[in-house]
Amino acid sequence: MVYLMMDVEIKCLDNEGELKKLKELQSKNNAPEIYKHYPDHDKWLDTLYHDIKTNKCVFCAYIGDKLVGNIIIENVKNTETSLLKIKNIYVDKNWRKKGIGTRLLKYAEDYAIKKGYKRIEVKVPCNEKECIDFFKKNGYTLKSTYKSRKTGEDIAILYKEL
Repeated sequence: MVYLMMDVEIKCLDNEGELKKLKELQSKNNAPEIYKHYPDHDKWLDTLYHDIKTNKCVFCAYIGDKLVGNIIIENVKNTETSLLKIKNIYVDKNWRKKGIGTRLLKYAEDYAIKKGYKRIEVKVPCNEKECIDFFKKNGYTLKSTYKSRKTGEDIAILYKEL
């Protein structure tokens, strides 16, 4: 079944019940590709609700009452830079290639513009070609690469001027 974009509702995660749905969406069973690169991802999700109250924002994509994707952004606004970082974007494997990821990304970019950010940035493992292509398709440019001290993987940094 193909859903039209108007059937996707984007909401800000603002309660622990929705966080539980997010943890289920990004569990090791549902999203093993995340854990391949970030083995402590479940621990990071455990601290997310506290971080939402300080410097992170989570936008969730719903079709009806089913959570099908999310984007997590981090506010990095100081006198030297006006940068918003994408910490995580994920769409359930059964809902990919339907425009949900693009819709989440656009929502985060619109949020950034409204808040006065000038640039948005994301880090992606270099071997995740499909993910890098997704960002490039949406106007992102490769800034640089580096080797992760934590995982030893090559990481690409992509950005978009807003």
